[in-house]
Amino acid sequence: MLKQRLDWSRRNSGNKLPDAEVDALLALERQLGFTIPQVSKVGSDKFGWALSGGHVTELGFNKKGLTDLPETIGELRTLVTLNLSNNQLTSLPRIIGQMNWLKHLYLFKNQLTTLPETIGNLKSLESLGLNENNLSTLPETIGNLRSLRYLSISKNKLTTPPGTIGNLQSLLELFLDDNLLSSLPESFGNLLSLQRLWLMKSKVSKLPETMGNLQSLTDCDLSSNQLSSLPETIGD
Repeated sequence: MLKQRLDWSRRNSGNKLPDAEVDALLALERQLGFTIPQVSKVGSDKFGWALSGGHVTELGFNKKGLTDLPETIGELRTLVTLNLSNNQLTSLPRIIGQMNWLKHLYLFKNQLTTLPETIGNLKSLESLGLNENNLSTLPETIGNLRSLRYLSISKNKLTTPPGTIGNLQSLLELFLDDNLLSSLPESFGNLLSLQRLWLMKSKVSKLPETMGNLQSLTDCDLSSNQLSSLPETIGD
């Protein structure tokens, strides 16, 4: 293992990382079958890992054809940003819930059908991107993500969000457009910080009376639904 670490260090310009993080990157490379380069910043489309404060804080596997994610990714507990967009993932390992520092998780354009209950353990998470997957439900534990500010689930197969979604007191932006939604839970009215809500292109026929509680809302798009009336409280 020492030789492998030294080879890895030479390949990555002599960067010093804790042995556990180097071992995790090496294990990922072995299981995935390709070398993971160092980059200055992962961003929305980069492949590689980025360094900050002597730790691996960003990891991006954009467009790498991944069908599953090795358990060893859970060893990178200092990750702040993880971008797994544009792959073929159908599920996530439960160990992802151990990434206590994770703030940004992007899973756009995969084939996810479920999320693990452990996703609710990501108490630092601020952004969760799930556009263009095959999700029909969300785990109740999503309501535990009290730091979440951005949640995008556009272009999935959701029929109703879990009632616990109302627990997301920090949520500023929620994108639920292009799903199979027919209604929203009454707890929606608890999203008191919500500023932007997109519900276009679904099958919503009725809005909860609690919508009137959303007094921070500045941008709400309800086009292309099946609404025949709005709750009187909408005037609030």
